[in-house]
Amino acid sequence: MTKSKSKIKHSKFKIGPVKAFLSVAALACFVMLFVGGPDYYSSRSFKTAWGLGHIFAFAIWSFILVCYWSKLREMEFYLQGLWLLGIALIIGVVTEFIQIFVGRTPLLTDLLRDLEGVAFVLAFLSPARKLISKIKLRSLQIVILGIIIFESYPLAIVLADEIVARNQFPVLADFETPFETSRTDSQSASRTDKISKNGKHSIAVTLTTDLYSGIGLKYFPGDWSDYAYLNFSVYNPENMPLRIICRVNDRAHVGAEQLYEDRFNRSFELHEGWNNIKISLGDIANAPKDRKMNMQKIQGFGIFAIQLPEPRVIYLDYIHLSRS
Repeated sequence: MTKSKSKIKHSKFKIGPVKAFLSVAALACFVMLFVGGPDYYSSRSFKTAWGLGHIFAFAIWSFILVCYWSKLREMEFYLQGLWLLGIALIIGVVTEFIQIFVGRTPLLTDLLRDLEGVAFVLAFLSPARKLISKIKLRSLQIVILGIIIFESYPLAIVLADEIVARNQFPVLADFETPFETSRTDSQSASRTDKISKNGKHSIAVTLTTDLYSGIGLKYFPGDWSDYAYLNFSVYNPENMPLRIICRVNDRAHVGAEQLYEDRFNRSFELHEGWNNIKISLGDIANAPKDRKMNMQKIQGFGIFAIQLPEPRVIYLDYIHLSRS
């Protein structure tokens, strides 16, 4: 039996006590398009979740339009969808353009997320959805839900690894879980089970002939004040020695000019096989030239080589703090 359009057309969409919440949320979402957001020091989860805010914002705005704009609410489902998606596209393009002038970067992915928020409201909350067949509606809902789950997957990975990192500490990384490589900043590193110092895995790092080549680790608990040593192991598979530099910095270094003498730097010669390196955190604390390093806010650890004559591969494992 065909569903009556009039039942949708003349019914009132009741929102009851959520009216105030919708109004505040809509205003807050608009403000956050241009103000606030993650900075360099923000957690990975916050940075990742912030981008997903476009879905939430446009879902809220679309829901309010469906609630309050009677002409829109009374439209057939597909026409309503065209209107909402068209409005969202215009608003999305305008807001991304404005972001150029407020120090932000316009992104196509943000525009797509705007449309995903609208599509979610159409598929799950719009009264007009009841006028299409159940098969079409369920198919649409599955597709929209699948897209949103796909978008949320990176956030789930980051949240999982942040939990692992907190539980691992004082181990900063030993690469036993598949998500730990996301704590590094290297595009030429990969987790491997071919060789390891602790457990079953390490991370293979390809050092190139660039001026500086290496790997950095930056997503870990930063309060090192209760420990005495930084330890890590590096495997050199060749019988030719390799000189690397280990660096450690705190938040203050990142927020300043990032001068070489404002962080800890120490050179090590790697011989064939495993090289177990142990560094006093007292040396790290006293490394900056004109200040003490803040051992409660360590921000980055890394190893790098300088302008190698040819590419080399090393393996890094079991980066951890110890009291003795």
